[in-house]
Amino acid sequence: MFPMEKIVKKNYSGERSLFGAKNLFLEDVAFLEGESPLKETSHIELLNCSFSWKYPLWYSNRLKVRRCRFYNESHAGIWYTKDSSFDGCSFEEGKNFRHSKGLWISNCVFSKAAETLWWCQDIKVSNSTFTGDYLGLGITDSSFDCMKLDGNYPFDGSRNIHIKNSTLRSKDAFWNSENVLIEDSVIEGEYFGWNSTNVTLVRTKIISHQGFCYMDKVTLIDCEMVDSDLTFEYVSNANVEIAKGELDLKNPISGTFLAPSYKNILLNDEKIEKSRLIFKKSGDKNG
Repeated sequence: MFPMEKIVKKNYSGERSLFGAKNLFLEDVAFLEGESPLKETSHIELLNCSFSWKYPLWYSNRLKVRRCRFYNESHAGIWYTKDSSFDGCSFEEGKNFRHSKGLWISNCVFSKAAETLWWCQDIKVSNSTFTGDYLGLGITDSSFDCMKLDGNYPFDGSRNIHIKNSTLRSKDAFWNSENVLIEDSVIEGEYFGWNSTNVTLVRTKIISHQGFCYMDKVTLIDCEMVDSDLTFEYVSNANVEIAKGELDLKNPISGTFLAPSYKNILLNDEKIEKSRLIFKKSGDKNG
């Protein structure tokens, strides 16, 4: 690593003010009006800096960004960026983090998270909050720990995702997704998981009208399901174990279901073969 030049308490304006810079430590620096101030940069550390205009960190790598603020005009702030960390930052504009890889995001607040984390890979998020729709479109090989999300349509088309200790208040979450593991979390929102494959929930509370429909290879282990109706329609290869609450089912195709009680089991579709379904109550070994 080359020695780093230090810049403290300075304001920059104008387009591409530090384009292509390398080996800089920036503290209390304000980037004012002017697009792409740190485009094509590498080995940059930023502490208590602020960004007030568009495209601040594009095509950059090996950034360490701490306690920085991205104001509501910093549109599409971080795209095509790799191998970087963001800690204690606030993001006030959407469309952040696209086509990026190898990022660590911790203790951050995304007050306008709409269309953020699209088509990213190998992202690790912890202790962060997101408010906005369409988070994580097409994201792959990523993990979220202690995340709070308030926004609809997240993780559409995602693959290889691990979520734990998190709360998602989202309708249409995880559509068209594959290889998803959710542990010790809360999922609240209708139409969870449609058209997805190989989805596992462990010790998770679920509140979802018409959730888990048109899915294949769905596993629920020691979960709680409340206020959820017409679930698991046309689901195949289900292995569902509910420890608390009740199941309300509509025309599942195949699988095993175990619950303390059943509000309703609706099997009124001529395509349904009852021989491919097993329904059990907790404590009743004979089904």
